[in-house]
Amino acid sequence: MPMWHSEGLNRLSTLRFVCYSKDCRGYYNALNALAKNAGKPEAAALDPFGGCDFTQIYPCEITIREGQDQLETRLIRKNSPIPRTYAKCCFTPLFSTGGT
Repeated sequence: MPMWHSEGLNRLSTLRFVCYSKDCRGYYNALNALAKNAGKPEAAALDPFGGCDFTQIYPCEITIREGQDQLETRLIRKNSPIPRTYAKCCFTPLFSTGGT
């Protein structure tokens, strides 16, 4: 599992939101299906209304200290503007690198 470190996180630049888009929900459902097929528990939890919880921060505010070999980045569909990264070891959604 990747070990994360966030030093000096600027709370004013942090944004928490819940997304109910078809893409976000589909991504979480796809990760949960991969986990189930691998005999692991679901790690991509949707909220009670089917939304995906996100915390948005600047890339400069986070460092991956170890576990980079466990990161997998994919597009959830062809022509998707948002590459999404998850932990291959447990299928936990980690971050998106943003769109254009």
